[in-house]
Amino acid sequence: RNRIQQAAEDIDEFLAEHPNVQVGVIARTHWQMTQARQPAGTAVAVPETATFRQMQHLDAVGAANPPEDRDEAVFQTIHVRINGSTELQLTFNVQGLRAILGLPSHNAMGSGIFSAFVPPPEPEEDIEDVDHQED
Repeated sequence: RNRIQQAAEDIDEFLAEHPNVQVGVIARTHWQMTQARQPAGTAVAVPETATFRQMQHLDAVGAANPPEDRDEAVFQTIHVRINGSTELQLTFNVQGLRAILGLPSHNAMGSGIFSAFVPPPEPEEDIEDVDHQED
């Protein structure tokens, strides 16, 4: 048994003892990885990091958009050229392709997670970084 498997078992026990703690698949996977990196014997506790909260948000978005409610077709056709060939049409099962590539089963770009993101504006003038200067 490796450290990740041990962490998964420890988290299972923790969740059985704390039924009020709800964790989705993405957040749980992150929790297992971070717990596995802790020294042996470290008590299991719900992570209080920004990354864990982001994983919980991704789980919530995925739960809010179950596969049957998504408006994307089961199959999508793309046009490709391989080694300069004429254009070929390839049709893929979108969910199957996502699974093979290890991607989440929801469209992260179109489901609202990143669709409303606006990057901060660039400053008009270069500002000296005094916070990271060595004395």
